[in-house]
Amino acid sequence: MGVGSVIESLSRRMARWYEEEMGMEPSAVEVTTSGHLLFVRFKGVITPSEANLSLKKDGKDLLREINERMCEGIFPRIKAIVKDLTGCELLDLQVESNLPLNERIYVLTLNKPVDEEKALA
Repeated sequence: MGVGSVIESLSRRMARWYEEEMGMEPSAVEVTTSGHLLFVRFKGVITPSEANLSLKKDGKDLLREINERMCEGIFPRIKAIVKDLTGCELLDLQVESNLPLNERIYVLTLNKPVDEEKALA
């Protein structure tokens, strides 16, 4: 399976995961890779309450804390998905919300680049 196929499979699996685990269907999911990093963009997933909270400093701090706790909670499931589809180990996960673009961006740090020769079917 080539890197393009792995990226496509990751995109589909992550979209399904987001809907099942986060309770919201993204309007689109884009996965890109650069070296040891995977970037996953979930579009259309910012709720109106998150947008309202972000307008206040305390709200921004609360959203940041929620993102940190969320990363801890979802790490094992994302790690299993990445291992299953790429053969790579997930070392770190960071989540950022981009309110103006209505998207959430996951930055996944892997133990090695996604390699088409070693990617699993």
